[in-house]
Amino acid sequence: MRRCCAVLIAIVGLGALLAGCGGSGKKTASDKSSFEQRERALQAKLRELIHLRGRLLKTNDVAGFRPAGARRPFGYDAASWLEALEIPQRERAREAQRLKQLGFQGGVEERLRPIKRSTAEEGISLIEQFPSNGAPRAELAAQVQVAKGNGANEFPVSGIPGARGFGEPGAVNVAFADGRYYYLVGVAYPPGSRPVASQGDVIRAAKRLFTRLHQA
Repeated sequence: MRRCCAVLIAIVGLGALLAGCGGSGKKTASDKSSFEQRERALQAKLRELIHLRGRLLKTNDVAGFRPAGARRPFGYDAASWLEALEIPQRERAREAQRLKQLGFQGGVEERLRPIKRSTAEEGISLIEQFPSNGAPRAELAAQVQVAKGNGANEFPVSGIPGARGFGEPGAVNVAFADGRYYYLVGVAYPPGSRPVASQGDVIRAAKRLFTRLHQA
């Protein structure tokens, strides 16, 4: 769907990321100090991502969908983000360079499932953080260009300044830039099947999110 297409998050992510760092055998005092410095730096980066969870969709923002679980794919730099999103290896070097140039600071993705029936349909709520307001707008333009290059068609989205809607058989997405953040809301389903969520549902979900972000 995307790129076509949290203390909890810190605990889950930190264990996975540090699992292979220790190695085996004896460690010198210098090794231990270096490891501890890297661990503290990583913990600090993960703590900085926790607030992003509050900027994701909630149950029934996309009508009939709810978050799929507590684990949320996340990234604290371009490489870890592209790995979390399972971007094909052949695309990662180019994408990583582009995100680094934009100053990418971290991202979190929420996966959504239908509430009342079990299907292959999946919803996505995604956020990326950047250091400036211009970078998310550049990210938005880049993602729409990639989607259209893969055959997606644009559709209008009112009520969210600068929002872009784009869809193809089996996927409907709305993306927008707001402040230092890039957001994507979407639903993917097997082509030819009857989806739980319509294009209108995805647009309304994006509007609910945007409204909530701007409530006093």
